[in-house]
Amino acid sequence: MYFAKEGRKDYLDFIKNIPIQALLFFISGLFFHGGLPGRPTAMKIAIGIVFCLMALGAALASSSLFVESLRKNLVHPENQRARDRYPSIDGASTAKWAQIARRGWFRRRALVEVIIALVIIDLAFVAVLISAMISAFSALHISIPGQH
Repeated sequence: MYFAKEGRKDYLDFIKNIPIQALLFFISGLFFHGGLPGRPTAMKIAIGIVFCLMALGAALASSSLFVESLRKNLVHPENQRARDRYPSIDGASTAKWAQIARRGWFRRRALVEVIIALVIIDLAFVAVLISAMISAFSALHISIPGQH
């Protein structure tokens, strides 16, 4: 599996960047609220927007590096192996579609690993947002609806 071999370093780098993203979202949430006193001004909101954009940029950069490594180390070699095993053919369109289907079936392991990687990226981003919101709420002493 990709995560246990060549993708381990890239996956750990991706995970290592998650706390920084959470911290940037937390800081942006504090500034959107108006800081600890809770008095929002245009300057504080502008600073919050800057921190939010920095957090989104960090999330995009981290996930794009992870996906780029996945494409280079897993998807491209799998595509090449599928092309070598099932070369292009001439003839009827049904034969071409059958060959394309065989290539796709041959690459199913890579497809599953790509889907797992995308789910991990989505879950990590959601976890970052939730942890940043909970931290900001507790720092600002805002009660979450449904909790006392």
